[in-house]
Amino acid sequence: MNVGSITGWIFDMDGTLTVPIHDFVVIRRELAMPADRDDILGWLDSLSEDERQQKDEILKRIELDLARQSKPQPFIHELLEQLQNRGCHLGVITRNNLLNTKVTLKAAGLDSFFDIESIRTRECAPAKPDPEAVFQLLNLWGTEANQTVICGDYKHDLNAGINGGIHTIYFNSRNDEQWKVLADLTIESWDELLRIL
Repeated sequence: MNVGSITGWIFDMDGTLTVPIHDFVVIRRELAMPADRDDILGWLDSLSEDERQQKDEILKRIELDLARQSKPQPFIHELLEQLQNRGCHLGVITRNNLLNTKVTLKAAGLDSFFDIESIRTRECAPAKPDPEAVFQLLNLWGTEANQTVICGDYKHDLNAGINGGIHTIYFNSRNDEQWKVLADLTIESWDELLRIL
């Protein structure tokens, strides 16, 4: 992958654009989630309508509180500014909801980089690793799959890219090598990417 030729840049939000603060063990405990389940959204979908709504309200409160505390990853402003100056398309695909996404991006000072039309949340499409949101952005931007990349810190981000036929960058800021095999490129900080653009 030649990163300099990429014109469509898709980013995961929590832990990729922002410093990770979600403690999923605590969140699962607060939701009273079974220990053998790890995908919160998938588990919510398996519940009865009443129980799903009740648990979803708890999740929304947790996520909104975390969204207000969001801080940007080091060097992400510089990277987004450089990509914006090159005329690249910038988008976000997150498993979060739209309200929390807006609050997160504003709190982190990143909201000016992303048009609302280029933000895909769990209300817009099935959650990652489903590639539907990737296809939506490719269609919106009119970019080719081989000119588009998704950047993320978790397997769902990278698998959404693979399933959508686009390039993948693993943002390995927590020194966890297990998802490296899914990526075309692995970086540990955004200044690494700035140096090779």
